[in-house]
Amino acid sequence: MCTLGFNALRDGVAAFITNGHCTYEVWATDGTPFYQAWVRSADSIGAELDDPEAVHTCLLFFPCRYSESALSGYADGVDFAVGTIARTTWRSINSSQDGSTTIDSDNPYFDIFWVDKYPSHGERVDKVGYETGWTSGTIETTCATTWFRGLTRKLMCQYGTNYRRRGGDSGAPVFKWRGGGGATLTGIHWGSTWWLFDYTSWFSPLGGIEAELGQLDVLSETLPPPRPLSAEIYGPTIVEPGETETWLAFTFGGTSPYSYEWSGVLSGTGSSITGEIWFSGLLDLTVTDADGNEASTYIIICVLEDGEDPDLCPH
Repeated sequence: MCTLGFNALRDGVAAFITNGHCTYEVWATDGTPFYQAWVRSADSIGAELDDPEAVHTCLLFFPCRYSESALSGYADGVDFAVGTIARTTWRSINSSQDGSTTIDSDNPYFDIFWVDKYPSHGERVDKVGYETGWTSGTIETTCATTWFRGLTRKLMCQYGTNYRRRGGDSGAPVFKWRGGGGATLTGIHWGSTWWLFDYTSWFSPLGGIEAELGQLDVLSETLPPPRPLSAEIYGPTIVEPGETETWLAFTFGGTSPYSYEWSGVLSGTGSSITGEIWFSGLLDLTVTDADGNEASTYIIICVLEDGEDPDLCPH
């Protein structure tokens, strides 16, 4: 029993990714058939197309790979959607507690809007597996070489986390989620190791998967939501009396076109403002996007006479 990881298109072929050890023969393409949810012809969904051999050798000539992944093609007539991950009703961030395995009827999936092929240490990642459902943990080990299948094989550049897992979760998609309906796909779960009464859950990063299976199209066709509108002011914060300077507005997110309103020590409109400053004070900026959303920011401008100490200015 394994978890179907994520759907993908490879060279236009409809496929799904799971673990190589979920097939008949590990790290060998053998055409293993897959079924969902029962092992019977009526529930056949596809067969293995690519499970690369170990073409690398590690210390002492152990067979090695960069991912524990295999690609299987969908059978004709099977409905599938690229760019989605099943979403359950709640997640567990406790390494000793299972998460939900019940599909959220109101929000049944995450849309994969982004990918991160090699995530960073300390980042929180989630997985949705058949046995323990939606669980979450932080990345504790990055790009490490670890044993696989006992002491017979090794996997290179693998990522270790502390999310809850159990047998049957093998193949689960690993992703980053920061709220909302969008997710960042980052890899595939394959197992765990124990050391001194503690365990590490391991996943293969998307970068290693693509290094062996080739370029995969995994993003949702749904457009991602726009980033929240925000703005920043760039320009000097310490000037001499009467000095003419220019300040620029930098806008992020929202929906263009934008309108700008400056106030405080200078007033005006436009994406920049130029003027003479005679007194210290605030330079305020309000940006409005095409949908009527607003974002405001400000900087403190300090006017100093010649010879005055810049440390007198507020920070």
